[in-house]
Amino acid sequence: MRLSIATLLLPAFLLSACAAPNDTDDEMDLDDEVAPAVQPAGITTSTATITVSPWIGFLNPDPRVAAIDVQLYDAATDTFKVTVTVTNGSAGSLSYKSYPGGGELYLRAEDNDHYPVSGGGFPSTTKELARVPIPVIASGASWKVSKLFKGRSTFIGTLRPVPSPPDYPAPPPLNDSNLLNNEKSVSTLCNVNLTLTNAMLQANFPELSDIDAHLTFTKAQNPNLVQYEDGGNSHFTLGNLFSKSFQIHEIYLTSVLGMEYYYLPRHMQSTSSSLSIQNGSLVMCSAFETGGPEELYCAVDGGPDSNCPNANATQLQVCVSSPLSYDSVSHFVKAGDPVVSVNAAWNITIGLNYDVSDLVNKELKKALRDALIAQNFPKIVGDNLTSLIHRELLTDSYGNHGDITHFEAGDGAVLILGTAASDEMAYCPYP
Repeated sequence: MRLSIATLLLPAFLLSACAAPNDTDDEMDLDDEVAPAVQPAGITTSTATITVSPWIGFLNPDPRVAAIDVQLYDAATDTFKVTVTVTNGSAGSLSYKSYPGGGELYLRAEDNDHYPVSGGGFPSTTKELARVPIPVIASGASWKVSKLFKGRSTFIGTLRPVPSPPDYPAPPPLNDSNLLNNEKSVSTLCNVNLTLTNAMLQANFPELSDIDAHLTFTKAQNPNLVQYEDGGNSHFTLGNLFSKSFQIHEIYLTSVLGMEYYYLPRHMQSTSSSLSIQNGSLVMCSAFETGGPEELYCAVDGGPDSNCPNANATQLQVCVSSPLSYDSVSHFVKAGDPVVSVNAAWNITIGLNYDVSDLVNKELKKALRDALIAQNFPKIVGDNLTSLIHRELLTDSYGNHGDITHFEAGDGAVLILGTAASDEMAYCPYP
């Protein structure tokens, strides 16, 4: 055996300190429990006996999450074994002072960190796997904790101070020279590559096409027309997601001869609705009945006039279109300000055959659009569309959630990329 001169000059106690650091394994019982526990049962703690010379470690301790390894443990039950490896400095290094212990390893599973709920915000999807006290770790040594978990998830291991009880002082920080390497994560979620067609949109999201609308004259600006006001307001309802009552005033028109006319919408009720993607926008349309009494009642200076005929429409459709985009920071689909269109064949003529259909439609569009914007309709639609995509497309039968990572609306279809907790609809190889 060849020894260097430096080795021959080292005292025996320094030679023992230069020996390879021993690893410490704290492995939890491999059961299926995922319930939170401050001190979970079944943890075996052992610390290697290592002699550390005060002259060897010159850098302050640096406990770090070096790796998280996830292995399929039981394919039949979709159970995974999660192992977290913690080292003090880089593995095998003798440059760090021994970590004296303290704090805890917090191991958790997050099915989906961005799963939204109706109205905004995120519910808690974190499942605690383990909270294990961090032992003494020599320079370059490693310490491991393992746990079983049923189902796919994003697994996160964090080194942190032990949290204080409520109303107690904050815990002291870890004796750690670098807090930036105290957390790692690994995902076993499946990759989603889905094209959402108009047919799928209507089949999966009936809430967005369940339109109930009623348009009627509810508030007169001209006091001479108060007698024609209807008892109830106009309203626009989108399933159980959105409902707004609003007022429609008389529509004031003048003929080329200077005659003044007032058209009053009367009890126009929606009968059917549809939902589609058109040119990057979510389009919700509702058709109205046109076979009943006249939908437009005409008045002149407070009373009917034979030169101002009532009118009915041969067709009447109202569409609300909101351009769609995706916020990659919040993981939310966003809907832009609504564009309201009215397709109504009124065939209204006053005076010398003056066609005023466009003017009537313009007033109806303005009244409905103002009502929708006032009630924050775009945010409600965007939030609920995001929630519906998660619920209907990225959630498996066990209630595990996925996440949107890319959303691109085109003409007649939407491209969705993301992750899911099940292989029911996604490419999902085992790790």
